Amino acid sequence: MSFEPDILGFACNFCGYAGADQAGANKMQYPPNIKLVRVPCMGRVDTTLVLEGFEKGFDGVILIGCHIGDCHFISGNKNAVLVVDRLKNILRYLGIEPERLKFEEVSAGEGPVFVKVVKEFVEELKKLGPTPLSARACADSPGGQTDNPGPVPQSLAPVDPDTHQLECIQCNKCMLTCPLNRVDPTYSPRGYTLQLLLNGDEKFTEDKGLYRCLTCYQCKEVCPSHIRFIEIVRQARRKAREKGRMDECKHGLILRRIQQFQADLQVAQNRLAGLDPDTFTDSGDTLYFLGCLPVFDFIFPHTNNLMIAQNALKILNRAGVKPVVSNDEKCCGYDLLWNGETEAFLKLAKSNLKLFKTLGIKKIITSCAEGFATLKDEYPAIEPVDWEVQHITQFIAEAMRNGSLKLNTPVEEKVTYHDPCRLGRVGHIYDDPRYILKNIPGLDFTEMEFIRENSRCCGVGSFSNCDAHTKLIQSDRLEEAAETGANHLVTTCPKCRIHFNCYLDGRPIRELPPLNIADITEIVARAL
Repeated sequence: MSFEPDILGFACNFCGYAGADQAGANKMQYPPNIKLVRVPCMGRVDTTLVLEGFEKGFDGVILIGCHIGDCHFISGNKNAVLVVDRLKNILRYLGIEPERLKFEEVSAGEGPVFVKVVKEFVEELKKLGPTPLSARACADSPGGQTDNPGPVPQSLAPVDPDTHQLECIQCNKCMLTCPLNRVDPTYSPRGYTLQLLLNGDEKFTEDKGLYRCLTCYQCKEVCPSHIRFIEIVRQARRKAREKGRMDECKHGLILRRIQQFQADLQVAQNRLAGLDPDTFTDSGDTLYFLGCLPVFDFIFPHTNNLMIAQNALKILNRAGVKPVVSNDEKCCGYDLLWNGETEAFLKLAKSNLKLFKTLGIKKIITSCAEGFATLKDEYPAIEPVDWEVQHITQFIAEAMRNGSLKLNTPVEEKVTYHDPCRLGRVGHIYDDPRYILKNIPGLDFTEMEFIRENSRCCGVGSFSNCDAHTKLIQSDRLEEAAETGANHLVTTCPKCRIHFNCYLDGRPIRELPPLNIADITEIVARAL
């Protein structure tokens, strides 16, 4: 039986859909493969809608809009072209043929053009075959999708709201230290703890406040009862997701969908574009975990996150290490785990665990604070591992101390340092980043008021909360950095860098002096 592709089509009301209507009214024959969705304007079709089409198993997606320059809403079709170009890069990265996505121009009077466009797209997709995400592709290829990851390990759900884990003495210390409570007094960790004590976590799973928590662990630092509130938040999010509830994820769920695709797909990706192949290898016992750095550049192109990986590889090479960088690795799954998507997280984790063991890896180095916490703390909870996990700052500091990495080039800048939540309060890595900055020649390093375990969060956790209160948190932290007189705010977490850059790229609440948000690898690379 010959393959017939399923196509999802978005057609603008005034031109694309009118062209399809003319074709139908004049009984022009075109393949029935296309499912057409009528939209007011192509500008209303965002990346999420297109990715959802692929997620549901469509073999191709086509956007049919007005001719460029004829948009009834001025520039909707131009925006659609940008969306398509951006998504083609994402599909290519995921290992899905970018030819499965198209934008075509059809006016209201061009019924024959509409027919031609659909016929040609059907033939193109027949040559490509079923999308790797479709059930048909999985039936034809055992490697098309990952297996069901099995039950959730007990270690990922370790707390019970009905036990002594919630022996709160109502001291208010969590409220006084919570960054969200500082800008929104209606948010109260103590209040939610009391609610959990009285009602269990059923109502908590229905409360929007469940996803407002930054999971920054500041409350845990001061709690005299050692209440595991953050772990209960994570567990409640998993239960909420099992009941079909989910957070109002920012950026249109695009990051979440990309991670879901990686969990479901077992096709060759294209992760290594933009990296110098001479800086890494495909075999060895030390692996540099690239993580989501290439993906971030598709979503936040103004932040240039791949530069972090490029600089990290230069530093590793200078220290005598040529690491493995694998095209087969996947996202660590941090965002999925912390937003309740435990099954997808386990698929990613087990895929990575299998890869690391197959490669014979003994040490994993990563530049991401959240990736570091996930690889170091969460993966061993799934199955035993026999490798060491290092954050890049640990490697650099160690190499500087033993003499294998020398930083001799002066960097004449004044910098301050932001402790990421996952590297600091979770990983307890405070000294290594400071050792590095203090030992770079020419660098003037000065501290902010709130540092180490008292460091303020960047304001966003797992891309599940970004609102006016987030901006207030970011504004306060950046003002604190500016008060030091530094022209660089250095951090060791790509997401902190993204969130602060997004704040500065938008409309800051209060005017700030020029402040560059830099990853520590950027500063170290300048000192090589």
